[in-house]
Amino acid sequence: MAKTWSFPTDLIQLKQESIRTYNALSTKPLPCPERAELDERLFRLSVRIGDHPYWREHPRSPAARVALHRAAVAAPGGEPSVEKRVVDGRLTTLPPGTGTAWQYPPTGR
Repeated sequence: MAKTWSFPTDLIQLKQESIRTYNALSTKPLPCPERAELDERLFRLSVRIGDHPYWREHPRSPAARVALHRAAVAAPGGEPSVEKRVVDGRLTTLPPGTGTAWQYPPTGR
């Protein structure tokens, strides 16, 4: 039976901000003066997500991280992550929500 998670609102909001920051970082062309600020912001958000009190009582696992990502996307104010693909040998970034059925996080596992 699949495990279900109930994440606190503040953890979901941190993950949503992380997704928005990742999306902004992914769509900035190089060179870009804002990249360093976005990199630092994404790092700090990742640390805050990892250090959240929720994880003291619930085991961290790949399945839990995927579930948090899905919960953040599905919650009010959520948005999907950008999708990155290699097309003709070049890394291409697709806007959020334009990916295919195999877009991260995968479903049906």
